Amino acid sequence: MHTSPTFRRETIDSDPPGSLLDVTLIADVTGNGRPDIVIGGKAGAANLFWYENPTWECHAIASAPELEAGGVSLDITGNGLPDIVGKPYAPERHVDIWFNESNG
Repeated sequence: MHTSPTFRRETIDSDPPGSLLDVTLIADVTGNGRPDIVIGGKAGAANLFWYENPTWECHAIASAPELEAGGVSLDITGNGLPDIVGKPYAPERHVDIWFNESNG
């Protein structure tokens, strides 16, 4: 017999930076083995940011003009840390990469 999973909701930020937030990625930003949360949106001074697990402290990554929903986080550089790939809302035609240059 299978039991249904039980979930507990926890608000980690009641007033996040940016607005029109439509990018959500899970990545171990620091390389400490814990999954962190990366959020991005279409507007705001720091509309690409991440929350550090387990304290959920918010860290700015960049001001990324009009991020479109989607994106991906993976280690492009081979340094063991996730980089972030995203694209602005149309009609912009470029794709951006934010390289994670942390020391882990």
